[in-house]
Amino acid sequence: DLLAALKAYPDAPNADAAAALVRQAPPKTDDVRKLAAFYWERGRAAQRLGLVQQQIADLRKAAEHGQGISSKDVEGDRILAELAGAEIQGGNLLTALALRRQAIDAAARSKSLGLQMANAALLAELYSRLGERKLAQAALDEAETLLAALQRSRNWGWYQHNWPTWVSEARAILLEDEGKYQEAESLRRRVLTDREADIEMNKQRLATAELIGVPSQESVLMHRGRAETLLALNLAKQERLVEAEAIIRKQLDRTLRARGRYRPGTGNSFLTLSRVLYEEGRYPEARQLADIALDIYVKTGVLPESAFVAAARRARAAALTAEARWADAVAEMERMQAGLARDAVLLAKLGRGDLNWALALARTGRAGEAMPM
Repeated sequence: DLLAALKAYPDAPNADAAAALVRQAPPKTDDVRKLAAFYWERGRAAQRLGLVQQQIADLRKAAEHGQGISSKDVEGDRILAELAGAEIQGGNLLTALALRRQAIDAAARSKSLGLQMANAALLAELYSRLGERKLAQAALDEAETLLAALQRSRNWGWYQHNWPTWVSEARAILLEDEGKYQEAESLRRRVLTDREADIEMNKQRLATAELIGVPSQESVLMHRGRAETLLALNLAKQERLVEAEAIIRKQLDRTLRARGRYRPGTGNSFLTLSRVLYEEGRYPEARQLADIALDIYVKTGVLPESAFVAAARRARAAALTAEARWADAVAEMERMQAGLARDAVLLAKLGRGDLNWALALARTGRAGEAMPM
């Protein structure tokens, strides 16, 4: 059913307007505010088309021109936050980490407490992914302090289904790091409920002239999808695979209809389903979906050192190992390492060996290399 949907929805629907924006040349002006607004809009259009590297390049220019600006049409702190998100998806995780810190500082200067809090929570998640537990907890503590202040603010009613989700997601990932999956599940379900409620709330926020710093409707929809993905992965870790598969299949169908095949987020959904099917013992299907995720990442410009490309190659290698295709599995893991080797720190953090790799090495006569794993 999903392979049929891939053929039915190969491209993002209603992409003509975004394509027209992407083709536009920058205005001939020295007005930094106009330049920041142009590159921000064009970067967002590139995102809608799945043009990851243009998205990153344009958001970087928008951040450069928009530094210190806080207005209805140019929000320097939000541009930095979006650039950090783009780097997480399609670029370098360490670059994203530095940008998150910059976004926190920029939001503090512009007194955008909500954005400061969200970036602190997202920083906690980044530290968790890199295995920096103490730094992750410190960032979460900062986010919780900021959330407590926001609960007393005059805009709490507008953001009651948005602001708490960031802290809850960060708490959940730290609980999962400790193996406390049931406690994390409760948070993940609450986040999904809030994310769904926030979709309608955001329409009202966007229609309210006095509010500034309102997220785009597309970003709110994407956050709902992210919440579904994280809940599905949590359930898979609890071996509740039927529930996990149902959630991610529903999300994937909706994603394909709304955004088409060649979007990095679509690749993320296929990768999540690949992981679930692997846990179900459906190894050829898991490998096929990992292949689709990799194809999407490559064709949308996601860099080889991206954490998502590394995860997709690791998932593909695991399926190949389960199919007893030992040499192919080793080759896939070596491709993963070659991509990560563009950054020595990322290679050390994300390129570690695992049992599947060790088994494949042993079965191909390279047991000595498998021993340290």
